[in-house]
Amino acid sequence: ALTVMEGYPESHLDLWNEFIKKVFDKLSEKEYIIWIILGKKASNWKDYITNKNHIILEVSHPSPLTANKTTDEQVAFIGSNIFKKVNKELYNRQIEKISW
Repeated sequence: ALTVMEGYPESHLDLWNEFIKKVFDKLSEKEYIIWIILGKKASNWKDYITNKNHIILEVSHPSPLTANKTTDEQVAFIGSNIFKKVNKELYNRQIEKISW
């Protein structure tokens, strides 16, 4: 969610779901996007990435509680070189890399 009530994580999630789905639909029209999925909750949105030309890179959330943890679905954020992978994908498409 893009907003919450202070002290209540995800309190506005239902308010934002339809808007976020529409954003995914619109972005799926783009020719090429590299998606960085950070954490299990974010991975729930992967099904809305419908353009098969898009690249999905997925790692654990970078919070101190999960940054070093690997699960069946995600590798740990620390040591994943996620930003280098993004730049490699950009290089492969002859697009200027990002100075992270």
